[in-house]
Parts: sequence; structure tokens; C-alpha cells
Amino acid sequence: MTLSDWTSIAIIILAVETFFLAIALGAMVYFSLRGMRWIIRQVEAVAPRAQSTVRRAAEFSEQASERIAAPLISASEVKARLQRTLTAAISMLTGRREV
Repeated sequence: MTLSDWTSIAIIILAVETFFLAIALGAMVYFSLRGMRWIIRQVEAVAPRAQSTVRRAAEFSEQASERIAAPLISASEVKARLQRTLTAAISMLTGRREV
């Protein structure tokens, strides 16, 4: 066998390998897309229920945080107002302009 025979055999083997690798890659892409479509269908079936549950949880946590934080915020606001009023009253009585 000469060198040209071996190059012909190598080219044929390379072509066969490329063909089978392309078929394997095509099969992987096909089944991946098929699996993703199946997953999307499954998620779309469950998504509305999950979305409503998450929405209710968000509303509940918002209401709870408002109930807990509102008194603290108003107390802090009253404290700041009293401090500012006392500071202004003291500065007026002492004659300083630290307003």
C-alpha cells in the first residue's frame, strides 16, 4: 500500500467519524429541545397557582411589616419632633441662634 492509499483511507475514516459525531450532536439537540418543551408545559401548568401563592405571601408580609414598623416609625418621628422643639425652645430662651 502506498501513501496515497493511506490518505484516502484516512479521509474516509475522518468523514465517517464526522458523520457519526454530527448525528450524535443532532440527536442531543433534538432531545434537549424536546425536554425543554416538556418542562415548559409542566411549569405553565403549575405557574398560575405558584404565582398566586407568592402574591398572597408578598401581600401578607407587606401588611405585617406595616403593622410592626408603623408604630416604631411614628415613635421615632415624635421623638425627633420633641428633640427639635426642645432644642429650639432652649436656644430661644438662651438667646442663641442654633436653629
